[in-house]
Amino acid sequence: MFIYRLILSLVAPLVILARLGAVLRGREPLALLAERFGRFPDLGPMIWLHGASNGELQSARAVIAALRRARPDLAVLVTCNNPTARAMVADWRLNGVTARLAPIDLRWLTRAALAGRDLRLMVALEKEFWPNRMAVLAARGVPVAVIGAQISARGAAAWARWPRLVARVFAPVRLVVPQDATAAARFAGLGLNPARIATPVDLKSMAVADRSPLPADLVAAMGNRGDVILAASTHEGEEAPILAAFAALRAKRPTARLVLAPRHPRRADQVAQLVRAAGFDAGRRSLGQLPEGPVYLVDRLGEMGIWYRLAGTVFVGGSLVERGGHTPYEPAVHGCAIIHGPATSNFAVAYARLDAAKAAVAITDAAPDAFAAALARAMDDVTLAGRGAATLAGAEAGGLALALADLALPAHGV
Repeated sequence: MFIYRLILSLVAPLVILARLGAVLRGREPLALLAERFGRFPDLGPMIWLHGASNGELQSARAVIAALRRARPDLAVLVTCNNPTARAMVADWRLNGVTARLAPIDLRWLTRAALAGRDLRLMVALEKEFWPNRMAVLAARGVPVAVIGAQISARGAAAWARWPRLVARVFAPVRLVVPQDATAAARFAGLGLNPARIATPVDLKSMAVADRSPLPADLVAAMGNRGDVILAASTHEGEEAPILAAFAALRAKRPTARLVLAPRHPRRADQVAQLVRAAGFDAGRRSLGQLPEGPVYLVDRLGEMGIWYRLAGTVFVGGSLVERGGHTPYEPAVHGCAIIHGPATSNFAVAYARLDAAKAAVAITDAAPDAFAAALARAMDDVTLAGRGAATLAGAEAGGLALALADLALPAHGV
């Protein structure tokens, strides 16, 4: 723990300068910077739930809502690491749920954030068990739950070299809900009490469909949903074969349209160059342009719920390159036909179920004509989306929320 604190203390000035730079460049309002260094709002008795970014928090939305139903006496403070995710949670407008940016993992900042606050439970999502944060929570006697808990083989090996750090970091943890059986075994191997490791639950299996009103201008511009392919959360090395396949598809199906949504919007200029090299022009969401041509570039975070509803077919990114593939649950719950590449290790069980039930189209050949034929099969199979939704019907969030609610500290004096 001392080494971690020393390293973080040394790099903290650089982190602070980076955040100040973001403010000066207009990428982050000054008020949001203050959240990283200030107190949490006084919400009365509360639960603190933290997730890194959009994807993790979107996966936990049903749990957050169920937690509020289970414990309406406790407010829920949701924190994250970037302004886009904060805005997304705020836009949910869930009663009793407040969104803020998380404090940097320095003990004095965490103590300051919690000073005078009535915190009954902290819930961390996936990998967000930060050492200094956990130490402060342990000192305050606040119970912690880690849900959708993940740890890679490399991560487990690294933690295993520091058993005393593991003991201190996980001291306040009363419940670990691992993502899968492999993660459960890894946490047990680090010495966590097996009685505190629950049956695995993949949070992303609890995905709920976005029901917010769709922007009328986008609905009008996109037209027939059955003609629209969404390439969701793509990575470098995927857009070029997708564009080549789309060009081949358009030769036979001129009404087809493609929406490219790269995982990291900072790559938007690079992706736009690939679009032009493929012979297309692309409007860009970040510039306020509407989708007028056959290709549209969504270079803004937090809007996947819109595009899942406007596209009938979804290629799940991260599956053509060695990124392990992104979630199939969100396109499934939005009624999209799913197509994916061979790299699916992040959701191996889910993709295996889809493939076994013939409820998705798996690409085995990314050559343009073969890829185009796979896209056409997904678009033409009118029952594919329904089979995918039925195959991946997720667990209910209520049971997990009740387990979390039981961990929350009682009112003082009770």
